[in-house]
Amino acid sequence: MPFSKIENNKHKGIDAGFMKLFSQKLKHNMELIPTRTWKESIEKVKSNKCDILTLIMNTPQRKEHMDFTKPIISSPLVIATTIEKRFTEDINTLENKRIGIVKDYAYKELLSYKYPYLDVIEVSNIQVGLAKVENGELYGFVDNLTVLGYYIAESHIGAIKISAKIDMQIELSYALNKQNKTLLSILNKTIDTFDEGSKQDIVNRWSKVSSKDEKYYYYLFAKIFFLLFLSYNIFINQIDKIRLSSIKTHSFHKS
Repeated sequence: MPFSKIENNKHKGIDAGFMKLFSQKLKHNMELIPTRTWKESIEKVKSNKCDILTLIMNTPQRKEHMDFTKPIISSPLVIATTIEKRFTEDINTLENKRIGIVKDYAYKELLSYKYPYLDVIEVSNIQVGLAKVENGELYGFVDNLTVLGYYIAESHIGAIKISAKIDMQIELSYALNKQNKTLLSILNKTIDTFDEGSKQDIVNRWSKVSSKDEKYYYYLFAKIFFLLFLSYNIFINQIDKIRLSSIKTHSFHKS
């Protein structure tokens, strides 16, 4: 959640909202095929035992086995830590820090490529990851802002916060078996008919992080960077004044 959940054999979340929109546009009912793990979901599509896998990242490795629609929604990738940790502008400062990530998520592939110095630890799910952050087993946990905002608000208010924004925007699409070229074309044409208002309504209905919150996080990071820059300049100016004062005093005693 908030992307997807099966509860009492009913599909809930942002994902369910988009599937309902697809059904309305295509005038065709979608049949839910429940799975127990993310890995099982991927295998169902690769083996053509289901037609569509919803809200998945398109990566080079996955593209070898599946086709992907145009992106449907996006969310920034962020790091959550305990509240006493400082906000981090530079991910390089997290070298050798233990950072959690859900096993088999595409973020692992992207993070390992872009930030090879991070000590990335795989966990079974986000609840386990955030619990390990809270008890100190992990320095932080990586996921997209929509998901982390949801779980922090649900279970970790006052204990965990968003502490860093990674320079990656996560775009989620639908994946299909490579044999389903016609269905891929149909889904892409349908996505083109989705207006931004309808898409945002679906996201806002389930998300605890709105587009307004995303703008706040961007503003917050910018503000922190500005304050650090300002503090640095004030510090340098003070050092210069002390040096100048020392030079004048030294000159006076010589005369």
